[in-house]
Amino acid sequence: MVQIKEEFIKGAIENNVQKKTASEIFDLILDFADYGFNKSHGVAYSVLAFYTAYLKTHYPLGVSRNINGMQKR
Repeated sequence: MVQIKEEFIKGAIENNVQKKTASEIFDLILDFADYGFNKSHGVAYSVLAFYTAYLKTHYPLGVSRNINGMQKR
């Protein structure tokens, strides 16, 4: 990450951004990277779980047939 930060700051300076500002922006990006990926996947899995529960509740026979069909492969 240190190398990436250096490249980011170098590119920012070339685009007339102050070094301090570029460093602060990079730190914000890094903070988001710590939780943004996990958060988006958590939301995606919860939506999938919701739809699966809905289908199991309202179409139990169809869901069980499909699940049993997948297990035989």
